Amino acid sequence: MNTEELKNIVGNRISERKQELGLRDEDIAKQVGVNRSTVTNWIRGKRAPGNTKISLLADALKTSTDYLNGKTDNPLPNNNDVRNIEELLINGDYIHNGKVVDPETKQMFLRILDSIMVNNESQKQ
Repeated sequence: MNTEELKNIVGNRISERKQELGLRDEDIAKQVGVNRSTVTNWIRGKRAPGNTKISLLADALKTSTDYLNGKTDNPLPNNNDVRNIEELLINGDYIHNGKVVDPETKQMFLRILDSIMVNNESQKQ
């Protein structure tokens, strides 16, 4: 990957995370310690953040430097506290109101969660 491609990837990923988190360029700039125009230039692919700034940028955007640099397509940070809710729900045993949650109820919960996520995405657009 050449420098121009990297700048574009970083810019697109900053823009995506910014929108997902409801942040403005000013918000990101303040957290990273740069001017708003610097963030705008990163988003437009005119410049790329250095190693120190990309780490701060990843923290501000709640993602990883690998995601910002295009090394992974997973925007979630490398964090042991982040879990796949489907795996947790399906593979775990749960009690609600003193009763074990059966597999059918788990599947129903996942369908409800899917519906909520689809509705949330449509409201963002």
